[in-house]
Amino acid sequence: MKKVFLSLLISLIALTVSAQMQRTFLGCTLTSSYQDVKRHLTQEKYNLESNDDLIVVFNTKFAGFDCESVSFEFYKSKLFCVTIKFEESYIKSNLLKTLGVFADKLDNKYSTFKVLDLEDAKVYMDDKTRCYLTIAGNSKMGLYMRYKDKQLNDEREAENDSELHCCPV
Repeated sequence: MKKVFLSLLISLIALTVSAQMQRTFLGCTLTSSYQDVKRHLTQEKYNLESNDDLIVVFNTKFAGFDCESVSFEFYKSKLFCVTIKFEESYIKSNLLKTLGVFADKLDNKYSTFKVLDLEDAKVYMDDKTRCYLTIAGNSKMGLYMRYKDKQLNDEREAENDSELHCCPV
C-alpha cells in the first residue's frame, strides 16, 4: 500500500512539475516560423492581414469567446507573442466584469502559475511561457489576453535595451 501511495505521489508531483501553459493558438504554436504560421492561417481561411513581423486574424473565436482580433507577433521570424483582443468599451466597469470571468477561468487552469494579481491585470507564468490578462487602452479600453514565449521575449527585450544604451550622449 505504501508503494502504491508513494508511486501516486511521485506521479502527481511529476505531472505538476511538467505541466505547462498553453502555447498553441488557432493551430499555431509559439516559436513557430512566420512562414508556417501564415501558411496555416491561410489554409484555414482566416480573415487576416500581415506584414513582415505581424499577422492579425479578425473576427474569430478563442476558448469559445468571440474575439475582435488575434495578433501573432514575430521576432527573428519566430512567433514570440500572441495577443487576443476580446472586446472594447468606453466603460471600464463593463470590462472589469468580463475580466473577472476570464480571470476565474485562468485561475482554475493556471492556479500554480499565478504571479501577479492587480485590479485590472493578472499575470501567469511557467518556465517557458507568460500569460497576461489585462485591460488597456487610451480613449477606448479593451480586454486583452497575451501569451509570450519567455526566451524569445527576453532576447527581444535585451536587444531593444542594448539599442537604447549603445551610444553615449
